[in-house]
Amino acid sequence: MDPERKIPYPYQIVPYCIRFFGLSSNLLVNNEKHVIHGISITFETLRRENITSQQLYLLSASIDVVERYQAFLESSHSSLSTQVFNNCSKPCDTTSNKRVIRIDSKEVLLHNWLFKLIGKEAFTIAKHHCTINIDVVSSFVYEYSLDIDGKPLEKFSEKRSKISRTWTLTLDGKDYRIVLEKDTVDLWVNCQHIEADATFEDEEGEIVFDIEGHQANLKVVSSGNPRLEINHVLFVDEVEISQEREYDNN
Repeated sequence: MDPERKIPYPYQIVPYCIRFFGLSSNLLVNNEKHVIHGISITFETLRRENITSQQLYLLSASIDVVERYQAFLESSHSSLSTQVFNNCSKPCDTTSNKRVIRIDSKEVLLHNWLFKLIGKEAFTIAKHHCTINIDVVSSFVYEYSLDIDGKPLEKFSEKRSKISRTWTLTLDGKDYRIVLEKDTVDLWVNCQHIEADATFEDEEGEIVFDIEGHQANLKVVSSGNPRLEINHVLFVDEVEISQEREYDNN
């Protein structure tokens, strides 16, 4: 609005995408912040990255560009190799361009620009090697699965339940996950290995450690029956923490 005349201007700046058709750069209003100019990618580069015409369509390419690219894939005609697709999607606005993996709000993997929608992404959690598999189920449907140490999540969880004990609790508004590895008696708090004072006699003992100012005691108690498992009982601030449900001290 003009503050003096109080009438609307006869035009409005609208964000849009310029797809280049041989115009010189000085004709493309390059300094206009409201214009998204896109990233120019040649057909040859797309082919090297194994991008299909369907994936190009999912990246909001126009139908004529998709058709020309498909013709290039089928014939590999050199005259089409230098033609370009101008991707005007913002990396932060589309899952086709950006991929992030976070663990407990911490970023462990980031791709700001990504061609391939399918494949594998590898990362680690403490000492465990993890892989997220992205596969195509149908035309526009993708399936995600997680492998840990080479095993599907379900198999890994089943094995871990036999060799470890886990407690989840909230202290002063912060979530904690405590894991005891029974075979090595290693103790982990939120994926961080911690040193603890441990005393054992025969098949019983106690592990004493600190959780940010809260005293924790993990007691190892024999059932008295060699056929039964040893019991592990966790106390935090003298309150017993159940393995079946979460605990909140608030």
